[in-house]
Amino acid sequence: MGEPIKERVSLILKEHEALLARLDEKAVETLAEKMTEARGVFFTAQGRSGNMAKALAIRFLHMGIAVHVAGEPSTPAIGEGDLLIAVSSSAKTKITLNHLETAKKAGAVTALLTAAADPGASDVCVRIPAKTEIPSVQHAGSLFEQAVLLVGDALAWYVQGRLGASEESMNRRHSNLQ
Repeated sequence: MGEPIKERVSLILKEHEALLARLDEKAVETLAEKMTEARGVFFTAQGRSGNMAKALAIRFLHMGIAVHVAGEPSTPAIGEGDLLIAVSSSAKTKITLNHLETAKKAGAVTALLTAAADPGASDVCVRIPAKTEIPSVQHAGSLFEQAVLLVGDALAWYVQGRLGASEESMNRRHSNLQ
């Protein structure tokens, strides 16, 4: 049987500490600035990264930001004044790259959360070098996905402060149809 659960959690936390040491805080602050300036914030990602992007979208929705997730039936067209936040560990996911290209052509600002050393062309890049520089004992993209959620939660806290969004106002926006 594998190592005890607490040892495994300790290893995972050490991986996140190593990622934190490499995180470009200025890039995260720039993304927060772009979010607070945007008319609407769109998220796109595929697979397990897509689940993380949706989880982040909900956090920003609670702050009163006009949030949309690519591929959802109620998502409007992206355009000038909007921000697209793409999540792709490899920065090679065709659908995600297509969304970045479409957003750029429509005049939107683009951001990419990725592990890739060469993330391509986006206006803002938050690099989370899971597995590319920080090895992981975890399966597949687990470290990247966890880090997206952790960095995203820190970003949400930072944006909440910039917007002056109170817990009370956020609670009023929390879904009541669950």
